[in-house]
Amino acid sequence: MKQATSAVVLAGGKSERMGCPKPYLDFQGKTFIEKIIETYKLADVENITVVFNKNYILPIWKKLLNHLKSEARIIVNDNSTAGRFHSLKLGLDNITETDYCFIQNVDNPFVSPSLINTLYENKIPDAYTVPVHENHGGHPILISKSIIDHIRKIEKSELTLREILSNFKRNEVVVNDPSILFNINTPEDYKKYSLNSGFFL
Repeated sequence: MKQATSAVVLAGGKSERMGCPKPYLDFQGKTFIEKIIETYKLADVENITVVFNKNYILPIWKKLLNHLKSEARIIVNDNSTAGRFHSLKLGLDNITETDYCFIQNVDNPFVSPSLINTLYENKIPDAYTVPVHENHGGHPILISKSIIDHIRKIEKSELTLREILSNFKRNEVVVNDPSILFNINTPEDYKKYSLNSGFFL
């Protein structure tokens, strides 16, 4: 187990461009969110928090949600219009005893244990670590305790996470993995990456 290391999975958006909840899309027989949680556990990250849009906590997904609650901490974002930073802050505010935290988007289920391990092994204090492929930064990113504490102290911000991170050292880790640049936001994206069609009920 990676001691004092956690992960926040951001699934608080409304999935408007996709037309159905992205966390429940099918990825090789699992939902996006199940696959992501499983991957972090395979990489020995046990302290996992998922921030869900309130519209994804419905009775039709009760069985799946009960399973997820046994694997991760589930936080509900009641204000999806507040933006991604609000979801991140909700997640970080509900994590304790952590020196580093992975920030994982639900729309990239391609994350692998090897990528998580590479970022972890190359982390440095007081900085954020980002994977880079062909000179383009991707995700997930790994933030240090100083950044975690800084974000927790922000009561309300119009700034984006990118703008907040600009105040800290950027630690780039070059990887031979183009999937760090992928985002699945539309049905066209979903089809492009040859994933199964449909989502779980």
